[in-house]
Amino acid sequence: MKKVDINLISTQTDGNDTNRDVNNYVGTFTKTEDGFVVSYNESEDFGAKAKTSVIIESDTRAVIERTGSVNSVIIIEKGVSHTNVYPTQFGEIHLNFYAKEVKSSLNDNGGEIYLKYQVLADKNAISTNTITLRFKEMQN
Repeated sequence: MKKVDINLISTQTDGNDTNRDVNNYVGTFTKTEDGFVVSYNESEDFGAKAKTSVIIESDTRAVIERTGSVNSVIIIEKGVSHTNVYPTQFGEIHLNFYAKEVKSSLNDNGGEIYLKYQVLADKNAISTNTITLRFKEMQN
């Protein structure tokens, strides 16, 4: 496990408006038998204190796991729709995630992950989202 600097850029487009967030974290990067894992702790600034892990399992599949005040698992797999039960303050909502792109360029010292996916509820598109996660090993 290596300590890494993480730059996270995310966008959410609902067809009319686009929201863009840029955040920096200190986290960890681990190479496993099944792929790579990047983990970081989110602050309460965004309404939920949680640990987020992005697991790259292949060139076409990533898993985003959040644990803490909000728990969820989102599977982003190119060309495949996956349903996730997503908790909200008003109760659970069933959302589908359909990946348009899953790209990663990773090595032992860091790299970049790019995910583009559509979020659907009741077969209706809610938004198109992107996540760009760049990270590199911290120097002592």
